Amino acid sequence: MKKLLFLFSISLFLLVSCTNKRDKITKDIQQKESKLFSGGNAYNLKTPEVQGLIDKYELFANTFPDDTASAGYLYKSADLYIGIKNYKAAAKSYEKVIHDYPKYSKMSYCIFLAGFNAENNLHDIEMAKKYYTLFLQNYPNASMAKDVQFSLQNLGRSADDIVKEFEEKLKLQDSLKTL
Repeated sequence: MKKLLFLFSISLFLLVSCTNKRDKITKDIQQKESKLFSGGNAYNLKTPEVQGLIDKYELFANTFPDDTASAGYLYKSADLYIGIKNYKAAAKSYEKVIHDYPKYSKMSYCIFLAGFNAENNLHDIEMAKKYYTLFLQNYPNASMAKDVQFSLQNLGRSADDIVKEFEEKLKLQDSLKTL
């Protein structure tokens, strides 16, 4: 009976301390978000403040990996990493969400943004192709599917080349109409 009471006491202590730690980190996150996103500015991207918030997001996710909020915090950290132009760290955050939280409610956006970041910021065509393909496999009927398909078909091409090709197609269509 003493063993059972001891184990119950330890379990209760661990539960209370985890809850207190979770609540403290969550409160810290809320305070940092409020400070960073207040004042009418969408983002006030002061690197130390942003990095402090990112650190809290990652602390929460690493401390409570099974918590449903962890995926959202990692997704937010990727967004902030993009804002401070730390594209490699953003890629790691997106990858962690994709790998560890497959049921995350914003997964389609996460996969798309991972591809977009790889293509436009990291200039990693293979990584972009991987994510765009994954997006189309998992979300073929999503509203962004046509845009993702277009991006996939035009990976590695400059905007000028795409515009020229589009203009040539328009000229060809116009010339066919006059026949």
